[in-house]
Amino acid sequence: MVNTIANVDPDKYSYIELLQDVGDLSLSHVSAVIGFAINLHCDIPGSNDRMIVSSDLDVLKMFEIHNSREINLYVTTTNAVPCHTVHVSETVTVSSQSSEDEISFSDSDDVYGLTSEDEACVPSVGENLRKSTCNTAASPSVETDSSEGEGEGKDKSTSRVFEYNLYGEEYHAREGDKIVLKSGQLFENVDKFREVLRDYTIQQGCSIIREKNEKARVTAHCADSSCMWRIHASPLPDGVTYMIKTYRGEHTCVRLQSNSNANSSWIAKKLGEAIRTNPDIKVDAMQTHLQQTYGIEASRMQLYRAKRRALDEIEGKHGSSYTMLPMYASEIRRTNPGSLVKIECQRPSLLMNPLFKRIFIAFEALFKGFKAGCRPFIGIDGCHLKGPYGGVLLAAVSLDGNNGLFPIAVGVVESENRDSWGFFLQNLNTVIGAHSSEPVFNTAAFSIK
Repeated sequence: MVNTIANVDPDKYSYIELLQDVGDLSLSHVSAVIGFAINLHCDIPGSNDRMIVSSDLDVLKMFEIHNSREINLYVTTTNAVPCHTVHVSETVTVSSQSSEDEISFSDSDDVYGLTSEDEACVPSVGENLRKSTCNTAASPSVETDSSEGEGEGKDKSTSRVFEYNLYGEEYHAREGDKIVLKSGQLFENVDKFREVLRDYTIQQGCSIIREKNEKARVTAHCADSSCMWRIHASPLPDGVTYMIKTYRGEHTCVRLQSNSNANSSWIAKKLGEAIRTNPDIKVDAMQTHLQQTYGIEASRMQLYRAKRRALDEIEGKHGSSYTMLPMYASEIRRTNPGSLVKIECQRPSLLMNPLFKRIFIAFEALFKGFKAGCRPFIGIDGCHLKGPYGGVLLAAVSLDGNNGLFPIAVGVVESENRDSWGFFLQNLNTVIGAHSSEPVFNTAAFSIK
């Protein structure tokens, strides 16, 4: 039996709508209490194979590969309830013609970002389909007798093979490999294509002008008017995957000594693994790596900034770590009961978030160990911290029975002044108690009683 679905808009027709129309036309005589799975296939022009139609993307591809206004769609079913038997094998004709006007499928630049020149360079879909390894050929009258689980697994596998081979393979390059561009290359999305294009311009030592740099198309040519290099790429019908539609020639311009695309962010990304492996890498070593791998030179300031960016990405930023201090204090109290952690903040106004000012940390095991087995005196001192936010590290230590240094408590304060020392000594007195027989010495040349 042949049924017809008329007046279909290829740009708006979805897979759900297709299933509904097929059910209304071909399966209306089947009882609603019988469970079954519907399998849809369509012919592949120029091939004896058939394409599985199981998603919105498949519907788009079905309309794209058929130039005629009518498409034969083959309907078969698979039993989902073993105790019933369903015999359905029909052909449905999907027609995109309308009684009022004719719907044409446009591949113009307005839809896919193609000019007439670019369109001529797009690989034939039918050609790629003929090379595809998917094979779902079956007679319209042949029923699927396999079980539901096996049928579904086979259909899913075939769909993946078909989509993979429809336009080609996705472009991949290992870090440091030479980038070679050509027509027909596929990219995951527009961002990936832009990233590869940027790496290519740095590799070639050239400057390009982007005529179009949109999600719907990217077109660029060499900034040197005497160089005929040009590239054009736009998305496939899925709207995400990017393909190079036009690629003209190699660069004939003079290589630039510096490239504005090779900024500190780009360098940090390319040298991220080297910096992760060796956080103390010198800028001279970074320069050598860039020169050997990418053939570029960067200023020392760029390299310093790149290293800082990479370390921030690897280790985290100093500023954001301050927000984790309350969690750290809570974790100390949970894992070391009896310990003392005091955090002091300042808040100039209610509209501002609290700002870190001081912290005091004393673990219970340390100050109890001091009371139980250390000599009866304490040394305190402070040292300045190097970093973006500065500050002073205060520490209180004693001597154990082997004359080894025994830490008691530490603190970080904004500077050495009366308030900060008062904060530290007050909390120190809380954990060790007041003992007049235990003198306190400050190694900064004055004593505190």
